[in-house]
Amino acid sequence: MKVIIYMSMTANGYIARRDGNTKFILGASDRDFRKVMSKARANLVGAGTYRKTLANGNFPYKGLNVVMTRKPIKSRWKNVIFTDKGPEKALKFFEEAGCRTVMVGGGRMNSLFMRKGLVDELYINIEPSIFTDGIRIFDGQDFEAKLKLVGARRLSKNEMQLHYKVLR
Repeated sequence: MKVIIYMSMTANGYIARRDGNTKFILGASDRDFRKVMSKARANLVGAGTYRKTLANGNFPYKGLNVVMTRKPIKSRWKNVIFTDKGPEKALKFFEEAGCRTVMVGGGRMNSLFMRKGLVDELYINIEPSIFTDGIRIFDGQDFEAKLKLVGARRLSKNEMQLHYKVLR
């Protein structure tokens, strides 16, 4: 199974404002994310990302969704699992469902999965914005990783995408 982090961020590494606002993300990044997500059909997020995407009408995504949370939440959807299990056990839900690609998202989830060596690829979209208080692309966990650039492409006049493979 392939685990992918796909994030849009400011030029200085923020994926959202402190309140979770992502209005700085332009249309090309959003369209490309939806295209990649529609192929993966497997999404894993933390509780904060879940609450924000639910509030703005983007949750749940098609396919299987797993939300890692410390507080028990009863699912009201057939394709959503809430779990307090760790990353490896959360990935088991996807494996058992036959998923081949899983998208991981959220600053804390990104760091946790990178620290545990569970991420295979990163898609990082650079948005033409800078602000200094928000949620970083990797938030809350110390880790180090080596990457290999697989590709770089322009998404729009002002947006770039970097595609990396995580080296083991």
